[in-house]
Amino acid sequence: MILEYKGVEITESVSIYRCWHDMFAQDKADMLTIMFDDIESLWDNWNPQSGDEIVVKNDEISTGTMYVHKKTMRGRFYTLIAASAPLSSNVNRSKAWQDVRLLQIGNEIAEIHNLDFKSFGVENVLYSYILQKNEPDFTFLNRICALEGCAFLIYDKALILYSIEYMENMESADEILLDEQSKYQLFDTSGLRYGTCKIVKGKYRGAYDAQNGSNKLLIPNMQFDVSSATDAIRFAKNLLIRENNSIHDGFFYTGNIYPAYTPGAVLDMQIARIPSWDGRMVITAIRNDYIADKSKVFFRKIEVAKNDR
Repeated sequence: MILEYKGVEITESVSIYRCWHDMFAQDKADMLTIMFDDIESLWDNWNPQSGDEIVVKNDEISTGTMYVHKKTMRGRFYTLIAASAPLSSNVNRSKAWQDVRLLQIGNEIAEIHNLDFKSFGVENVLYSYILQKNEPDFTFLNRICALEGCAFLIYDKALILYSIEYMENMESADEILLDEQSKYQLFDTSGLRYGTCKIVKGKYRGAYDAQNGSNKLLIPNMQFDVSSATDAIRFAKNLLIRENNSIHDGFFYTGNIYPAYTPGAVLDMQIARIPSWDGRMVITAIRNDYIADKSKVFFRKIEVAKNDR
């Protein structure tokens, strides 16, 4: 394992007790928790500051550039908490966005935070008006993504915006069999599936019925602007799909850290004795333990017959 701090490799200068890298496909920035046995008060003397850059590499795996957000001290242990999002991501902003396209919003937010911008499979829809009111940029962007069936992640100084449906249709990154020796858990919450989503915003109304046999009604409680009935229907569909996406999910443990296992990647999975779960799964989050060289991989099942589409 290689540790770089502020662009300098310091692997041989420290004694690392714990190193966890939590990666997320959406909703959260990646997090790094690294704990040092600081018996000689080395880190206290170095006095790391919030915003300092830190990178951990392990063969083909890397955290990418992370930014220190928090530090804690207890006894001889010194802990740094870093995130893939820079400190500026915590700042609230207000802006009335007018006659702007989705990719323009993503690109402008990336520029504000000194990030590169990439997109995959995203429909570049036009908004006549969207209000960002006293909220962090990435909270605002996450809200738009929910409405548009998209998500984003931040990795190695880049903001990556992608269509969830586009990623689900990508070629599988790997095949995996969970058998009697595997450590895993599966969760079936299909009884909570919603059948219809309705949106009423001012004079505009929209609804989407998944025709999945459920009579549960989803009425979104998030704040957003609607400029047409077409918007309302599109938002209703995407919010319903998002709400129903994780009714079959779970996690499993690996004995090693695999480069192919990244958030958003698709796996072809077979589960011994539970063939109803066989199929394609999307990785939603991963915890890589660089000291133990193992991972906890969270996933959700892509339904074979999905009327929500």
